[in-house]
Amino acid sequence: MSGLNKAARGKHRWVGLSVSDRNFSRLDCQKKLESELKHLNPKLFDFTNTENDLFAIIKVPLKHYRESLEILNHHGTFKTITSSGKIILVRERLGIKASKKKR
Repeated sequence: MSGLNKAARGKHRWVGLSVSDRNFSRLDCQKKLESELKHLNPKLFDFTNTENDLFAIIKVPLKHYRESLEILNHHGTFKTITSSGKIILVRERLGIKASKKKR
């Protein structure tokens, strides 16, 4: 049985975030996002600790996009940097290399 077709999956936006607390783990970030955006159904995809920065990429439904940006930028832990309909563009803008899948 095949999965949902593209139109049935719904529209979404990928949001690239800077995380101010350098001691955050992926689990800490996930819990904080869920507590701040609990009713907006965010999904944490990438969590990268670079030499100088801590970045996260989340997926939010398009209908909650503006509201999620307002909430994230209002709180001191996260700062939105970029967003797009394609995760590859957000990764490029943040300087994150995508993991290569083995075939």
